[in-house]
Amino acid sequence: MPKRIVLIHPRSGVAGYSFWLCATIVQPYLNALVETDITPYHSSYTIYNRPNVVKIVVDDFFSFHIHRVYYGKDYVVWCDSACYDFPQRTHKSIMKQRTIMKNAWFIPVLESEKRKIEECGWGDRVLGVVPRAFNVIALNMAERELKEKAECCGSIEKKYDFIAIGFMGGLDRKRFIMIHRIARRHPEWRFCVITNYPEFDKLPNVDRYSFGSISEVEKFKLILQSKYLIYPSMSEGFGMPVLEAMASGVPVIYNDAPSHNEFAIGLKVDYEKEYIETHSPVCTFKFRAPNEKKFEETMAYALENYDSREYRQLSNKARYEAYKKFKPCIVARQLYDILKKRGWL
Repeated sequence: MPKRIVLIHPRSGVAGYSFWLCATIVQPYLNALVETDITPYHSSYTIYNRPNVVKIVVDDFFSFHIHRVYYGKDYVVWCDSACYDFPQRTHKSIMKQRTIMKNAWFIPVLESEKRKIEECGWGDRVLGVVPRAFNVIALNMAERELKEKAECCGSIEKKYDFIAIGFMGGLDRKRFIMIHRIARRHPEWRFCVITNYPEFDKLPNVDRYSFGSISEVEKFKLILQSKYLIYPSMSEGFGMPVLEAMASGVPVIYNDAPSHNEFAIGLKVDYEKEYIETHSPVCTFKFRAPNEKKFEETMAYALENYDSREYRQLSNKARYEAYKKFKPCIVARQLYDILKKRGWL
């Protein structure tokens, strides 16, 4: 019987949308190689237990409460968000979950995440590393629309100095409060933020867009109209806004973190020496926040050098790297080849 792939996006909310988006971007290209479907985890149970189905769960590495033994034998977790620093007691807590994940195989999105999985005792379950992909169709549509409007001058107008994208959670892992302080201190800088943090609405130099209120094409149009993406997140898996900015030729100002350092193109900012620690029912996470003063100074330096050769080199390099490594057709082929080598296709 012919094999087929089922991409499972297991969560709702903002995180669920992110994983669903990652699945939908790559699905048409996988479907060109092998029959591929997408389903939420709460759909028909029967689809998971068919012998001809290869199950790929697009999710967070630490979602034990979702994975468990639910998907049956030999399912793959195309996993994100393993790039944290852990206290030793956390490793012990994670190791206790090994029996829960006994049927899982892992395809991390970054080498740094692979190392973390190995530290947690699952190195023998890693099949390979495959990154996320950007939405090349939405980007091309956005570029075409903007260039048609800018036909008279021949280039896309940069309405914003900086753009920031992310969800404001309870811990403020994306550091939107810090971005708000910087925006308030610099009314001469123009910001675009795509977030749920309402305090930005009080600042005249900030345009805020809520999650769900704009399409993927509109999001790329805002990125293309910005000079830099600012991404001071304390910790990340594969930061999709970083990749989307790179594909748009927009350099990134980012915090010194393992995942950022692995693929981001732009200006890196040192973090604070002190750790910020937070707890979950499964384990303990340790974060390192960016140095706010250094981040603000880097933003000022970036604006001063916007018209320079350095900016053009960063822009061209970012776009080149995105198209070379993260196009959906390339990512789909990497996933397919790993599963084929395993004998599952």
